[in-house]
Amino acid sequence: MSLTIVKGIFCIVLIFFTTNIFSQATVFEGNIRKALHTKPKIKFKLDNRNSFVTNSFARTFGVKAALDFNKILEFGIGYNFLISNYRKYFNAENRTLYYNYFSPYLQYNILLKSKFEIQLPVQFGIGNSYFEYFGKTYNKSLMISYEPAITFLYKPFPFLGLGAGTGYRLMIVSNTKIDEKFTSPIYLYKIIFFFNTIFKNKD
Repeated sequence: MSLTIVKGIFCIVLIFFTTNIFSQATVFEGNIRKALHTKPKIKFKLDNRNSFVTNSFARTFGVKAALDFNKILEFGIGYNFLISNYRKYFNAENRTLYYNYFSPYLQYNILLKSKFEIQLPVQFGIGNSYFEYFGKTYNKSLMISYEPAITFLYKPFPFLGLGAGTGYRLMIVSNTKIDEKFTSPIYLYKIIFFFNTIFKNKD
């Protein structure tokens, strides 16, 4: 399946979910107001995002910390970096691509069960990309991205959540100094640690 077809399928799915979200805007607004009046709890997350750079498979890894309001609304920030070994030859130098960014994000949970959740996270990426060869940096520049997604979370234990989902990374500001395309579908996997539950059990 080509990357163009994958992008088309994702856009159709995203439009479907967006239409349903706006049709229930009043319900969501009421839930958000109630959630913001509750005491937030702390979460820590690890996530692994599979995507593409130009037409090559690429993977980023992220660490996140968040405040969870009544399991409905979540605010957080993370740090992400490219872990795939993406290289290109320039002037006989086999340079390595680096992509690092901070990611403030907002998440709304549209379905809550005892062990299962459906989540709508939206994150912005603010960082930079560049090539490097033996410690020398080339073509470093600012990158800003927008990443909406839908994820499904399973909680086998009260202190642990395992999730998977799909989304899309849209570049708002690209690094025009390098000839690489970062706009891409994303497929993510994550592990969530509910530290408030662990500490509560210890007490």
